Amino acid sequence: MTRTVGDYPPMKELAGRDGHVYFYLLDSRNCRCNKDNAPAKRLQGKSSLNFSGLFGYHYQDGKISGFAYGYPSDKKTFGSDEKPNPFYLYKNDGYLFIIHKEANEDRPSSIELLIIEGGRPLVAEYCKSLLMGGYKDKLEQLREVAKEKKDV
Repeated sequence: MTRTVGDYPPMKELAGRDGHVYFYLLDSRNCRCNKDNAPAKRLQGKSSLNFSGLFGYHYQDGKISGFAYGYPSDKKTFGSDEKPNPFYLYKNDGYLFIIHKEANEDRPSSIELLIIEGGRPLVAEYCKSLLMGGYKDKLEQLREVAKEKKDV
């Protein structure tokens, strides 16, 4: 994560020594890719915290959709040593992901993350709206604000 607009307190728990947040894009461990309740991909952060699954990341024939949604875990702890989940208090939030990739590349070149406070129940619908071209003006405004801010 190189630029932000606003503050999302639990994200600070994932920041590295340089202050940036890094994620690994991984296959889901127990992938039941043909079922709606298990996304094919997930984002894993510092200390092996599963930040979110990426629902809707792939569509027909395994092609990248360009959009996905997810949400934080609703468990109080994570990992075998049961570390406190920094996102637990934010478990009702929803995440929208805009996935950018270069032509002829399989992996993303960048991912934009939009956090919707309390949006978990409707995040799939927000993603459908985004996929159909919704929120363009608001996204451009947010991108301009992020450009004006220093990298975090």
